[in-house]
Amino acid sequence: MRMQHESRPIRQFRNLSDDCLTNSLYAVCEVFYQGIDMDRDISNRKRRIISGVAGALLLLLYFVIFFMSAQNGEESGSVSLKISEKCAELVNALTGGHWSRAFQENLASYFEHPLRKLAHFTEYALMGSLVFVLLRQWIRKGRRLYCSVIVWVLLSAAADELHQFFVPGRYASVADVLLDTCGGVFGMGLSLLCIKLMNKHIEDVI
Repeated sequence: MRMQHESRPIRQFRNLSDDCLTNSLYAVCEVFYQGIDMDRDISNRKRRIISGVAGALLLLLYFVIFFMSAQNGEESGSVSLKISEKCAELVNALTGGHWSRAFQENLASYFEHPLRKLAHFTEYALMGSLVFVLLRQWIRKGRRLYCSVIVWVLLSAAADELHQFFVPGRYASVADVLLDTCGGVFGMGLSLLCIKLMNKHIEDVI
């Protein structure tokens, strides 16, 4: 609580402090706002940094996808089944642990295929998000940007399926290409939603 009677120097110092705090807060919000909204002008240095981080994560994701696709049919099925079994064990533990071992194995076997498809969808949703962040640094938002992301994800999914075609026990699937592309579109849409919500929050703060 401020005192009723303050000397003039103290009032001037207090006003100056308030102005500095307000301006500092505004500056921080402005820099953050510029970093996530490419509708505002930002330096090429910031764009290169964001592009570099997104590009590095994208390369890592491509490595993971290539490694998983290079597994033969038996290895890939075994990994998927083990993950499904762990999920069944986790759900059993969370629900009281009353399921029999046979029931857990049947459940894991039943959900093994859906989990594989969910993994595909998740991988390419992450890809769509990263590609969107990468291209958004250099392409203004709009139809050109959105189409570029979709084509990028579509070609990546097609190349992945072509790779699997030459792996023993694996096959190429047009349905998987469409599923992966839908995952990429979902990731891009999620990124757009997050940016919109963050911009709205920052505008309310400013």
